[in-house]
Amino acid sequence: MNSDFLSIRVGNFPVWAIAAAVLAVIVCIVVVFLAMKRRSAGKSVKERIDSFLRRPAKKTALWILEEAPDMGLFSVFLAALGNEKIATVLRAWIEASDDLFVFRRIALTGRGESFDGTEAFRFFSQQLDRIREMTGDPEWPARYMAVKTLLADDEERSRRALIELFHDPHPLIRRTLIAEFQPKDDREKDDFYNQLIVFLTDDTAFEVRSEAKKRLLSSFSDRYVIDFSDLAPAAVLHVVEQFDLSSTEDRRKAFALLEHKDLEIRFAAAQFLQESGSLDTLFAEADGEDVEGLKRVEMLLGNAVEVNVVGFLNTLPFSENRVSLQIAADLLQHSGDRGLIADLLRKVFPLVGTIHEENGVFRGGDPDLFRLFSSSLTAVRERGTESSVSMAVEELDRRCRISDAGARLILDALPAGFPHLVLPELLKILEENLCDETYRNALHDAFLCYSPSLYLDRLMDILKSGREGYAHAVRISALILLGKLKLTYCMQFLLEQMPVLPFDEARDFSLHLKEYAGTLFQQRVLDTLEKDDGKVRAALISAIPATGVKDFLTPIRDAVGDADPEVRRAAVWALLEYGDQKSIKSSFDLLRDPVERVRMEAARALSSKAGDSMLGNFENLIADENEVESVKLAAIKGLSQSTGQRAVDILVKFLKDPSEDLTDPLIEALSKLREKKQVKQLIEKMKDAGPELRERITVAFGRMGEEAEGPLLALLSEEIGSLTPLITEVLEATGYVEHAIRKLNHRDPRVRREAAETLSKIGTLAAFRGIVLAGRDPDQEVRVMVTKALEKLGTESGREILEALKEDPDKKIRKYTLWALERVEARSGDAE
Repeated sequence: MNSDFLSIRVGNFPVWAIAAAVLAVIVCIVVVFLAMKRRSAGKSVKERIDSFLRRPAKKTALWILEEAPDMGLFSVFLAALGNEKIATVLRAWIEASDDLFVFRRIALTGRGESFDGTEAFRFFSQQLDRIREMTGDPEWPARYMAVKTLLADDEERSRRALIELFHDPHPLIRRTLIAEFQPKDDREKDDFYNQLIVFLTDDTAFEVRSEAKKRLLSSFSDRYVIDFSDLAPAAVLHVVEQFDLSSTEDRRKAFALLEHKDLEIRFAAAQFLQESGSLDTLFAEADGEDVEGLKRVEMLLGNAVEVNVVGFLNTLPFSENRVSLQIAADLLQHSGDRGLIADLLRKVFPLVGTIHEENGVFRGGDPDLFRLFSSSLTAVRERGTESSVSMAVEELDRRCRISDAGARLILDALPAGFPHLVLPELLKILEENLCDETYRNALHDAFLCYSPSLYLDRLMDILKSGREGYAHAVRISALILLGKLKLTYCMQFLLEQMPVLPFDEARDFSLHLKEYAGTLFQQRVLDTLEKDDGKVRAALISAIPATGVKDFLTPIRDAVGDADPEVRRAAVWALLEYGDQKSIKSSFDLLRDPVERVRMEAARALSSKAGDSMLGNFENLIADENEVESVKLAAIKGLSQSTGQRAVDILVKFLKDPSEDLTDPLIEALSKLREKKQVKQLIEKMKDAGPELRERITVAFGRMGEEAEGPLLALLSEEIGSLTPLITEVLEATGYVEHAIRKLNHRDPRVRREAAETLSKIGTLAAFRGIVLAGRDPDQEVRVMVTKALEKLGTESGREILEALKEDPDKKIRKYTLWALERVEARSGDAE
């Protein structure tokens, strides 16, 4: 190298040194760049999808749709809602897909992520029928995506699908509807308000109850009122858990409930008051001058302690109030943190002067202080800790030195054990799952040696924290231990936690609950089986047969037809029967009772149970000009519950030319008729009716809604040609056809077969749209039914439907129609 170049300097540095430094920096940059490139190339599919969600890009979207659709479809969908380029890519991919269930496929790659339903509605605006079908999907992610989308749709079919899902087994769907459903009119608003109250009081999912409370406060704050006297114990518990810690009114209600005779309700109220700090204030400000007030304070705090809510005692170290000390001394004898006994003694011993004994009777200078001293030592004897015993020993030493009689009292108070040293370690073993399952019972037995007040809150925290807070095995252990404590006021909580347990342990656990709680356990199980949450009901139904309680047979049998895949059963309530026909006949004299309200009740009851031969009495009653309107209305209401065919004749007769005040009650009464023979009779009368009467009967069918579908379907099966058009017209108006189409996606092939058969019988254009889509069902029997149904399109009456299907705006419908017809033609060729 030229020596002149080497000698060149820039400032204090030679040129060659600067050049070497620059070269080194360049090399480092290149190395880092290559490393980052290699790292990017080596990203996992999940990392690329996560990165795509942070920074959506069309190129990555195309890669996901091509290489990893089953992992990232939903992510692409989420990005498409806010990015038109990605939306265009996704639409093209959907259009090119041959997958009949492509929208379901998108939904199933998500796990409940929130998204903008309005944007989704716009995205799916041309496929809303397909989205509605997903409301009946057996997998909750599909139903969830459908719900979020349809919430932005004002179309009546969508609203009906949404209302059906108010009782969906999955809590996220119920919670979403609570938060986002918007009633369209005052009547629907009233229904929604009532449903929110039910969600708040009766739903077994905490997140659903919480969302219901938020919606009530945000949308119905002017009318939200809860009357506890009308609520079952479990419902009261659910309301209390939603109390506002900052609300003076809620604290007032909680104090009232703290006096409740039901320990479970008292427990919930005490927990709320403890968390709000109200019990702390009550304890710290106890006033000895107010005798009646002090009795109430002692009663309320005693009630809280009775259900092991004792956190307010933790303020004892900061209290100088002698009345509070006395309350603490009394309570610490059987409840509270044993460590507080040392704090109590630290305050009490300096206050108490010399104690004398005369003829076996101990006295102190101040009777109140002597009582405080005695109570404190009783606490040491019953529940003393190492620290408190150590302090008691020091006080014993001091009093012995001055020959104080109090030394004798202290000797009698020295306890035998020190469990407070053990419990922290037991909790550590439990929470960190350090105990082998073989020794779990031994761990529980160790806990059971001590008062639940010391670890009940911790157990509740473990179970409430869910899988995010503790391992499954830890929660199983915590729940079994909570059951072994035999606290009846935890019964509802225990039942709602049953899904935590494996099958065999759940059976043993339910037997244990039944043995110690008896009637309460049975009643709570029956109550919980009536709730919506499929997960809890499934767990209970699996477990309770071990108890041998025959009262559970009825709900178990009824639950066989439940819509939830895990339960397949439902509870059914039957109306109370009023006796045989003879007793009904002898009661007709009540229709002439001089008291109006008696005639009303008689008219309502007798008209609902009388046979056809006796229903003529009510025709005369309604026509009687001397009878008051209230009695006539009662008779009409009773006829709406009758199973007799004469009831239809009477109601239709008066509906033909009704008085103004009776028109709507008559229509309403007809809408309540559910017997197949009555529905058939009403259809026949509709066929023969004049324009006005036919319109009124149509209104009655409209009010029947889905409840009329069973009788109408049974009637449709009779294939009465003159009635079939009217029946299918009603079924389409109620939305049943779409409901049946949604069943074609059901996981149970028996349900799909039934749906395909029903749609075939209906035979309208809308029904055949669903039938065509079922042509590739994996179940052979479903495919056979579809083929038989499509053969009808070859008839003269079916050609109009066939042409409409060929020209359907939905590409999939057109495609599958042609495919299905080819199958039918091939089948016909084989037959020839």
